Amino acid sequence: MQLVEAFAQFGMDPQVQRLQRQYLRGEVRAELGRSHGGNRPEDWLNTRGKAFFFSMKVNLPAWAYRYFRQAVNNSGAGMASGSVTDAVRTAVSNDLENQFRHSGIRAFQNARGTAVNNGNPVRIRIPRHHTLSFWGTQGRNQGIAECDAAITEFHGGVRILTVGGVQVRDPWTIAQWRQHHQGLQIRQTRYQKTNADINAALNRNNIEPDIPPEYAYSPVP
Repeated sequence: MQLVEAFAQFGMDPQVQRLQRQYLRGEVRAELGRSHGGNRPEDWLNTRGKAFFFSMKVNLPAWAYRYFRQAVNNSGAGMASGSVTDAVRTAVSNDLENQFRHSGIRAFQNARGTAVNNGNPVRIRIPRHHTLSFWGTQGRNQGIAECDAAITEFHGGVRILTVGGVQVRDPWTIAQWRQHHQGLQIRQTRYQKTNADINAALNRNNIEPDIPPEYAYSPVP
């Protein structure tokens, strides 16, 4: 039986949960020790920076690596990893956090509209119809601008899109776009949610010790 399957069957047992947490800590350590562009996050980031990096990596690894490399280039260019100081780690971590805070990365929701001027109406998939969530402020602003643009494209209560050369009626009304606009304005960014979690964890400062090696991997009697 695979370890993950065993964890799932053991359910809420406190000791198994502790082992699960240790398993995750091992995954975090391995990722922070992996080289990206010749640099390892564990060498260049402070505790806060490492937490932001891993959160981004879990969601979109390619962008986490890109932001990390950019942060090192911006704040630690030309410095060997072995000579990185705490001040440089703080600068690189702040740069990484700012990229996350202002990121334009978005997740989109598809929709289905009805083909126009077709004797037999056909439902057509509309990719990336509207913004669903976003990492940072640029993503939110782009989603809001998307709503504004969509609203101006309605004529006679109908908005026509071109999808793959086919004219398709937008399934949303002006009222729905306006409602979505309002929702995006108040929706938290992924950065805001992650920042709140990290602050709470750092303020709590309740670090669980690792399970002793002689017990961590012992077979269950």
